[in-house]
Amino acid sequence: MAKRATRSLRRLPAPRRRFDVRLALRRIRQAVRPLPKAAMFALADEGHLSLYRQVVACILSVRTFDEVSLVAARRLFEAAPEPADLARLVPSAIDRLIGSVTFHRTKAGSIREIARVAAARPDRDLPCDAKALLALPGVGPKCAHLALGISCGERRITTCAGGSASRATDDTLPHP
Repeated sequence: MAKRATRSLRRLPAPRRRFDVRLALRRIRQAVRPLPKAAMFALADEGHLSLYRQVVACILSVRTFDEVSLVAARRLFEAAPEPADLARLVPSAIDRLIGSVTFHRTKAGSIREIARVAAARPDRDLPCDAKALLALPGVGPKCAHLALGISCGERRITTCAGGSASRATDDTLPHP
């Protein structure tokens, strides 16, 4: 029995060729091409590009399947197209609209507060600033930086994933 265990711990032979990252990424892109886009990207393709809508969509997607959060976000944005419309709704009405997502009661209150903040701004949107987004209820680093990447063109998520569009360290944001 001990002989079997030591046999499984032996080193594998060295690969015959070096790992090609570009080839791996090309294969991954090809493999996921037929799959539906993630909810936030699907919403962006439908025209929901404002930072406010992307942050709300991201909050809905936390701990929820994209298939569920996408439908809930569409339902919410149809019922309350502008931040002021959503801010006027009571949390129970928001809860009914997003009831299919996980933690919907907590998210309803957070989303309403985010709508109030956006509605109070002159441009009726949230600022393209990570610190400002992180100060909002229910918004963590993932939602803040993903929404910033989609709506404001920031590349923070790429940096967190270990890659960078730029080779210069000054061009990327440091990890929190």
